[in-house]
Amino acid sequence: MGISRCFIVILLSLVAVPAATSFGQVTTGDGLMDQARERGRERARETEQSIYKQGQMLRFEKTIAETATLFAELKKRHTSLTEWMESLLDNEDGKRLALNPLAGMQFLAYQEQPVYRLSDFDAQEQLLVELQAFLTQVQRDAPVGYVPDAARVDEAFDMYLWARDRLARVAETEAWLKSTLAEVDLDADITSTRTLRQAIDAYLAQRHELWRVNPIAGRLEAEREAAPKIAENARIVELERALFEAERLKREATQQLEKERIDFERRIKEREVVLQEQLAAAEREYQERLATIARMDRIEEAERGRRDMQAEVRAREIDEDARRLDLVARCRSAAVQRDLKPFLDHGVWQPGDRQPNQRLESGPMSYSKLVAFGALNNDIRGLQLLLGVANANSSELAHNFGTMFAGKHMDDERLKWSYSRRWSDLSREQVRELDRIQKLLIELGPTLVEEGLLAP
Repeated sequence: MGISRCFIVILLSLVAVPAATSFGQVTTGDGLMDQARERGRERARETEQSIYKQGQMLRFEKTIAETATLFAELKKRHTSLTEWMESLLDNEDGKRLALNPLAGMQFLAYQEQPVYRLSDFDAQEQLLVELQAFLTQVQRDAPVGYVPDAARVDEAFDMYLWARDRLARVAETEAWLKSTLAEVDLDADITSTRTLRQAIDAYLAQRHELWRVNPIAGRLEAEREAAPKIAENARIVELERALFEAERLKREATQQLEKERIDFERRIKEREVVLQEQLAAAEREYQERLATIARMDRIEEAERGRRDMQAEVRAREIDEDARRLDLVARCRSAAVQRDLKPFLDHGVWQPGDRQPNQRLESGPMSYSKLVAFGALNNDIRGLQLLLGVANANSSELAHNFGTMFAGKHMDDERLKWSYSRRWSDLSREQVRELDRIQKLLIELGPTLVEEGLLAP
């Protein structure tokens, strides 16, 4: 089936078949294919543009919605972290943490380098509110097919990345606090131990006092005495900063890869949609071409059928005309005129009349009255009745139907046979002759009526 369809399409492409219809000239196969192909390409372009615009708008809406969710989560967890770290400054967990100088220095570093400043968060949150208001206005007032400009899209995506980065840093700080507190000595006596706040304040005060009292020598001595600790702390802090920087770079690289992955997947999906639309357009075009071919085939088949029907009707008419001419010729022949003379001669009596002189017009015998009388029934009774109509002595059976009057046949104007009226007295040859005459009347009766040789 596929090969035959391809052959039909190729044949239609090579041969233009004009066909006149009530609407004008039918387009050739090549023209139909070109028009269908151009319509498919135009629909594919329109669909691709529509899908691209819808995708852009949906991604913009999704980015703003996900950013709002991140902001809410960030604000909640950062507030909780801030309150937790603030409580550690004065509670027993903070005292235990202060027993480890390195942990205390790290805690101080987290305090001096917070995840974000409140002013930064407020500014970003205000920008998010403005973007949400802008999106609401666009959804309400923008025309169909509107696409936000690239600056707005980048602005929303940058906010999304900012919130996700800060939320990751909050999670890192929470994880550090949990792991550090899990390692403290729970059995240590902290009754007289300073709080974490006091330890930090003492450290800051000592550092400040050393800088104030001994600007030069004191600083040198303090630096000399504290050099190992400072170097170790600096190394730790530098390692932490390097770790933070590495984590930051890792996050940025991950974010960039995620952004590129999302963009790549978006382009792949858009391309898949476009290809699907193009495939559907090609399939529709193919089906249209098949429908055109089928329609042309049906038209041609109908035309062939019409011509065949006309030829058949014409042949039938010719056959009927020839048969009628043959019947007419036979009706006019001397043999038929002789054999059927008792029926073709003119007279006023008709089969079925029970009294003479029932009509004034003289004419040949009526074919329909012969049929009604039963003289053309193809059986013995019919032959006996036919004998009664055309025999001078009538017949025993026909006598009962009024063919005789005053001892003679009521039809005294037409030629009559001279057979015996008793059926049993007839010879076999006479019966066969009656049967032949009856069959002749049955066959030629309608034509004899048309030619006026018998009355209707």
